Amino acid sequence: RLRIPVGPVQRPQNRTFVFARTLGPESKIFAVRLPRPFGLVMEEDRRRGNVFVADIVEGTNAERFCRVAQLNQNAEVPQKGDVLRGCTSTNIVYKNFAALSFGSVKPQRTIVMYG
Repeated sequence: RLRIPVGPVQRPQNRTFVFARTLGPESKIFAVRLPRPFGLVMEEDRRRGNVFVADIVEGTNAERFCRVAQLNQNAEVPQKGDVLRGCTSTNIVYKNFAALSFGSVKPQRTIVMYG
């Protein structure tokens, strides 16, 4: 279970999302927040039907995050081979078509969870 902020960008609310363990009981499920550009190379494993971290690019936010986290033995950081279970995206949401056509209502930036 992870609590992840979703909803309007101005007022996101934490919601609980449940992810089943696909790699056995010893696997961990955790959330990571990285500033862009992330520096993670993701690849699709068609045989297993998932997306995983294939590499961490040197000199990027992800590499810096991993180096700092290595000082803490219990840190949860992305590593090569980790499986992506979900991600968030900021979407533009229009209330209705009329608002889009006439500009009467501003669109709303909304954080959405995929996974």
